[in-house]
Amino acid sequence: MLLNRIIYALPSRLNKPIYSAIKYYFRKQRSIRFRGMTLQLLPSVFHPQLYLTTETLLNFLLSIDLKGKSTLELGCGSAAISLFLSKFNEVNAHVSDINPSAIKGVQINSLTHQVDIISYYSNLFNDIPKTTFDVVILNPPFYNSSIKSIDEYAFNTGENFIYFKNLVTQLIERRHSIGIIYMILTKNSALDCILSHFGTPDFVISKVHEEEVHNESLLIFSISMI
Repeated sequence: MLLNRIIYALPSRLNKPIYSAIKYYFRKQRSIRFRGMTLQLLPSVFHPQLYLTTETLLNFLLSIDLKGKSTLELGCGSAAISLFLSKFNEVNAHVSDINPSAIKGVQINSLTHQVDIISYYSNLFNDIPKTTFDVVILNPPFYNSSIKSIDEYAFNTGENFIYFKNLVTQLIERRHSIGIIYMILTKNSALDCILSHFGTPDFVISKVHEEEVHNESLLIFSISMI
């Protein structure tokens, strides 16, 4: 994607003005292409191809056998990963997001592509039923900043990494209904601080994939609970 290459080629100090321009362009519903699928992207929903995490995480998930598995994409945004896995890998896909526009977009795109995806409007697990998930897919926010608008949930954790504090608490509460979690981070995030939240005896965490793309180091971790 040309825009993706431009973003990674430019100095990091230009990230904010670039994102502001992108946000302005996507103030209206737009059609985008993702891996041969046409998706409707609603305003305030994260574009799956602006940065590298969505594509890298999907590539990794395609390398393992998920056919027939129950998956939850927690904080799904466009849900491009789940839409692709549901359409081409026959997963039993569930998605959630705190942004109502993201959930509306999932419903529109599921209907277009004739896939059955169960969606939840939820802040983390707060409004997700006690359902068993074989795999939780996690492309989380990782900037330790406050959240001032709905689109910033895709980037910012809230002050003092409150996102990860709440996530860990809820995962422990659901330890018996979650199989394995796959989470993607970058070396540019506060990696040690984020991973420290999983440093209790409740979790087993290991790096399962590392990739360098456009001078960005991407890491995928598997997380299971004891």
